[in-house]
Amino acid sequence: MLGRLFLLFTAIPLLELWLLMHVSDLVGLPVTIATVLSTGMLGAALARREGTRTIASWQESLARGEPPKEGIASGLLILVGGIFLVTPGVLTDAAGLALLLPPLRRAFANILIKRVGRQLQVQHFSPVSFDAGHGPPPRREDFIDVDGHFQGARSRDERPGSQPLLPGSDAER
Repeated sequence: MLGRLFLLFTAIPLLELWLLMHVSDLVGLPVTIATVLSTGMLGAALARREGTRTIASWQESLARGEPPKEGIASGLLILVGGIFLVTPGVLTDAAGLALLLPPLRRAFANILIKRVGRQLQVQHFSPVSFDAGHGPPPRREDFIDVDGHFQGARSRDERPGSQPLLPGSDAER
């Protein structure tokens, strides 16, 4: 874990700086600065467009009563792609652009879902008792099974799930 954090916060920014210096040597400082600024603006606009499109797709699917075609992983990858494009650098720009292009994003989302699924399968869950491990687990005899039935409303204002009107309350007068 510590190695990954070192890579994320130290090695990658140093590599990005080195690449930007070499790009600057090849095309000049003004072009490099213009490229960094334009990819930042492009990244923000593209992330916003793709994010809005994904949310609209989710809403349409849910309105039809279907599960969304593009899942949460896709939305997360759009966010990460936008952050990468706004971050100055050559590698982060390439990664951000890849995450914002729908075909590549779907491929990354499938990989992400499979990886998370494998890690969830490895986890072992054990049942937890109601008293958080203090004492024996509850027995079947410790529970009372009750069936509830609704008898009907007294007025049109009183519906299932609403607060019942109390006799003599302001709402009845």
